[in-house]
Amino acid sequence: MIIKFFRLSLAAVVFAASLPLSAQSDPEAAMAALDSVVRKYSHYKNVLDPYVEKIYKKFDNNSEVITGIAKAYYSFSRPEGQMYYTFVTRDSANAYKYINLAIANDRSYVPAYIHGGDIQLTMGNRDAALDWYRRAIAADKFVPDGYLSYLDVALDADSSAAVSTMSSIRDCLPAYPVELAVARAYERRSDVRRAIGFYDKADRDSMDVDDLVSYAIYHYLLGNFDSSLGVALYGHGRFPGNAALDRLAFWNYTDLKKYDEALEFAGLLFHDADTADIQSKDYLYYGYAYLGKQRYADAVDMFGKVASFDDATEKDKVTAMQEIVKAYRELGDYDKAEVACLAYIDKRQKDSLLSAYDLNLLAEIYIEKGDTLSGEGRAEAWRRADSVLTVMSERFPANADYALYRQLTLANGQDPESAKGLGVPYAQRLIAVVEAMPDRTSLADERMKAACHYLGYYYTFVAKQRARGRVYWEMVLEIDPDNNAARTVLGLK
Repeated sequence: MIIKFFRLSLAAVVFAASLPLSAQSDPEAAMAALDSVVRKYSHYKNVLDPYVEKIYKKFDNNSEVITGIAKAYYSFSRPEGQMYYTFVTRDSANAYKYINLAIANDRSYVPAYIHGGDIQLTMGNRDAALDWYRRAIAADKFVPDGYLSYLDVALDADSSAAVSTMSSIRDCLPAYPVELAVARAYERRSDVRRAIGFYDKADRDSMDVDDLVSYAIYHYLLGNFDSSLGVALYGHGRFPGNAALDRLAFWNYTDLKKYDEALEFAGLLFHDADTADIQSKDYLYYGYAYLGKQRYADAVDMFGKVASFDDATEKDKVTAMQEIVKAYRELGDYDKAEVACLAYIDKRQKDSLLSAYDLNLLAEIYIEKGDTLSGEGRAEAWRRADSVLTVMSERFPANADYALYRQLTLANGQDPESAKGLGVPYAQRLIAVVEAMPDRTSLADERMKAACHYLGYYYTFVAKQRARGRVYWEMVLEIDPDNNAARTVLGLK
């Protein structure tokens, strides 16, 4: 026991001697040294407490240092986005001892009250914390920190009272940006809509660059592209070269289909912005803007960069591949569109994500290619489309009615007078598929009506099997009682 006490006493001498001379007279140096000492020797209370008491006596008329002692005894942080606290030291008894001493020395020293409330908050005592923050406000109504601490805690329980208390600061500071403070508080809660509501009311001149970026982002996320653009352009005027604001202007102009302006800001982002961290979506939007200007080669180049971009998400890569296909389709280069689409489908298959949409994309390319050709070239392109649609129907039964309907229209295109009856097998299968649906949609009924109309016409006027044709005309009327063609053939008009 004697040896242990000797060691503790020696420790006190050692860390006392280790304090820089500046800590003996400089408040900031004293607080920094105290924080380090308390953290390191917090378990040696019988040595630490008397030592801290000696330091206190050197600064017993300095509430900042005294509050610093309290913070050293009860030090914590809360990781961003988390509800829990991480503690460094947790001696509330000594913390409140020095908080009260700081207040006794200067009853208007707001940080002491705030630390008292913060400690209560870590203990889960919300009402007690609010009492401390009210005391902070009463201690000095001209210091915003008390109002801000109260707002941040009270906002969830009683938002109107919290905002009202925050607004009362204008009795002392008429120009204080209350709405901005409330917007920031809602931003910390990730409450986008309420944050926007108060950002809209706030004076933009009171906002810093981070506020403007958040404000513009929130409008963008809600699809308010005009509003987001307005904020971004205002911010660009105040903070030229800010990459985040330039990016938002670029993206918003693109979504608003103002492609010339979009390309102007794309150039600023890629070449003139300060410390721009280019993202995969920047390349996507660059591609969208080029596509809008019908600069297809440039668009394909930008979309192609996404696939090799290290931080690109799979979603962005898939989108880029789809957009490359789109660019070639708009250009009318169906051979390159086919190659790009096959690469896209191969990726989707490897990722086990192939969908009916993907197969239909390839089928549409073949159909559009056929539309530009004639004779055997057209027939071959449409045969390829037909084959893809057959696979789509088999692999994705839920989309079989669509696939068969498209096959029926292709057959009509190759046999416009229905002389060969090329559409008969597709029409028959389409009717069977729709009739088997447990819950038929109006769209499925429309497709079935087209199939019945085709078969009614074919059997009545081409195959001359009027009785068989009548069955299909009656089916048309079941779906569309006022159908003129069906009523005329059946003699009902």
